[in-house]
Amino acid sequence: VLQNVENTDELIIEYYNNLQGAEEQNPGNLINNPEEYESQSDNQIVYIRITDPTSDLNCFAIEAIELIVEPLPDIIAPERLSVCDDETGGSTTDELASFDLFSKIEEITQGDQTILVNFYEDEALENQITDTENFVNTQANPQVVYVEAVDLDTDCTKTTTLTIEVIP
Repeated sequence: VLQNVENTDELIIEYYNNLQGAEEQNPGNLINNPEEYESQSDNQIVYIRITDPTSDLNCFAIEAIELIVEPLPDIIAPERLSVCDDETGGSTTDELASFDLFSKIEEITQGDQTILVNFYEDEALENQITDTENFVNTQANPQVVYVEAVDLDTDCTKTTTLTIEVIP
């Protein structure tokens, strides 16, 4: 559609719920906020209308787009992970201990091997925990660890939390 257009910045791009709405530019069928559009059904067809207002004929093209809604990973929130205070911080009373977060993956994914699990120290999922088999808690007892599950087939993600606790 756009291969022969020199300046795409001037194009008017609109999305519609049906072909007739796109052909007639019917405001009742216009998707006003496409960035926040929620599909009405799986494999829904929407129509994109691209108009070149700089052409003498006000040329336009309409293309159908299929919206495919993939399911989120099927995960569960894991049970709390509790361990006894060990000598990790140099004392058995400092409420610091080593946790094997890796051991919770099968519980979280319910054994689904197509789901990748990442653990993070922060809700924004920026500080990834790289040593999942030997993670030392970094916050006051208890600590919340953030879990991101990624479906390897669809790249869809879902998050949950894991509470870790040091037993004094």
